Amino acid sequence: MNAVRVLIQASLLAAFAACCSVGCSSSTNNGGTHTGTGGGSGDSGVPIGSGATGAATGGTPGSSGGAPGTGAETGTGGITVGTGGTTPGSGGALTDGAAGAAPDSGTRIPNGCTSNDGCKGNARGGVCDVSTGECVQCLTTPDCGTNRGVCDPTSKTCVDCETSADCGTGDSCNPATHRCAPTCTAMSCGGGGAGQGGICDTTSGLCVQCLKTADCAGAGGGAALVCNPKNNTCVGCVTTADCPTGQGVCDTTTNACVQCLATADCMTGDVCNTTAHRCQAKCTETSCTMTGGVCDATSGFCVQCLKTADCMGGMGPGGATPPGVCDVSTDRCVQCLATTDCPTGQACDTTSKTCAANCTAGAMMSPCMAPTPICGASTGYCVQCAVAADCGVRTFTPQCLAKTGQCVGCLSNTDCTFPGFTTCNLQTHACGP
Repeated sequence: MNAVRVLIQASLLAAFAACCSVGCSSSTNNGGTHTGTGGGSGDSGVPIGSGATGAATGGTPGSSGGAPGTGAETGTGGITVGTGGTTPGSGGALTDGAAGAAPDSGTRIPNGCTSNDGCKGNARGGVCDVSTGECVQCLTTPDCGTNRGVCDPTSKTCVDCETSADCGTGDSCNPATHRCAPTCTAMSCGGGGAGQGGICDTTSGLCVQCLKTADCAGAGGGAALVCNPKNNTCVGCVTTADCPTGQGVCDTTTNACVQCLATADCMTGDVCNTTAHRCQAKCTETSCTMTGGVCDATSGFCVQCLKTADCMGGMGPGGATPPGVCDVSTDRCVQCLATTDCPTGQACDTTSKTCAANCTAGAMMSPCMAPTPICGASTGYCVQCAVAADCGVRTFTPQCLAKTGQCVGCLSNTDCTFPGFTTCNLQTHACGP
């Protein structure tokens, strides 16, 4: 009996020790209380397209973890502890952002406007042309408001009229000036006759030089003129057939008869000087020596160079050092075509093809001095300007062409406000008729 009593006591002690080690209750087992962790928010969506980044939508919050486990009762004391839920909830699915704006066409002005807000107080106009990044007066007629006329889509400026329908009764629209004027009559044109704006064009309502070639008789001071139907003016020619036999071909750019437009218009052995529009004998090395050039046998003209070796005799621009390299696209000697053509510490301005001091934008010490006092952030060399304000009070070149760092006359027609010079040539960036 004593032995049995000892065994029972030992069993009870062992059970009690086991119960204490796992924190069991003497009456009710503890259920698991752990709740699984919800999934983290999804990553930002990736924008579709190559334009501006779309607004991405993050993932939805994760669901809750598993429910608490229930411990199974063991013996009288129930010593098994329930296991809590351990599986975390799944995170929200990724959602791509909305498609971004279309990539620009490469014609946008650097740092140009993106909305009308960027054009507030701008002298050129308060409307943003987002396709080019420039501020303009108008894109559509409603932009012109009350009593400001209609929008000319070419110049993007508000004008009196585009067609005669924009004018009042009895007036016609002059397409050259975009101004309304009284519709012409034979009397109002003054009867000035040929070439003197004395003929009334009843279709346009304007006084013109001619309606037919017969109207130009005697207007050329002895030279035969024809009527150009495009603008109703008396000109030297409209086609080569208008030029006297043996007196050349018609240059339709100037509406004048010239000796040649191409070498094919010249006699055998001659070439056409397409600048002067005159035929001349093909060059020889001897004939070119007089001008310090070399003979281009292909074109038949004397040129400054055909290879860099032709520029090594001090023929760089203004006799500058280095003497230069040959730009074979123009057959002229230039200071550089790449930075490797420049001395140490200088970089090649590939627009002007000249060497300029190397610089670092934002550096405390700058090597840039007049006439190129600004360090071009995108070029790494000294330039005239980065913004229009850098061009100061330059009368004829008040605008900054940011991609080259040069002060120019205009960037668009809105910069051309001088009467008679209202069109911006986007090749030369100068205002003209």
